[in-house]
Amino acid sequence: MGDAAFQKKCLGKMGDVAREGRTVLFVSHNMAAIQHLCMVCLLLEGGQLMLTGSPQTTVQVYLTKDQDTMCSVAERKDRQGNGAIRFTDIKVLNTDDRPIDSAICGQDVFLAVSYRSDGLERARRLDVHITFYTLADQFLINADYPEFLCGRHTPASGAGAVAL
Repeated sequence: MGDAAFQKKCLGKMGDVAREGRTVLFVSHNMAAIQHLCMVCLLLEGGQLMLTGSPQTTVQVYLTKDQDTMCSVAERKDRQGNGAIRFTDIKVLNTDDRPIDSAICGQDVFLAVSYRSDGLERARRLDVHITFYTLADQFLINADYPEFLCGRHTPASGAGAVAL
């Protein structure tokens, strides 16, 4: 479902049908909708039933099951661009410059972005665009830093870090 109004209408109708006592099979990666609409959840992996439980428990297991297999920014293969500058690490820091795993709404945080540069050509400009999602995979905000690393902050060859 793409259109937001259409999606809202469909989710509302499914909720109405479920409240009437009818069974609805709802298949989705929308964690917020699952937690709102469902009373029992089934977690499938590779066509096999992995878990039957409450929406909260099942969503938590789903969201944390791949944490051990996540790769670092430096190891990702789905990159774009010419490789002149590569991000090697991204950390969320609190106001004491300590890394944190998650932030509370309203909490001040900084992003520490580490990079390496091949040094073949000095970068003229670097635009940074970051999209934030909740653990339930719900869009929060786009943060754009156009022309952030210009002038004295222009990456030279080697490695470096910058706080956004």
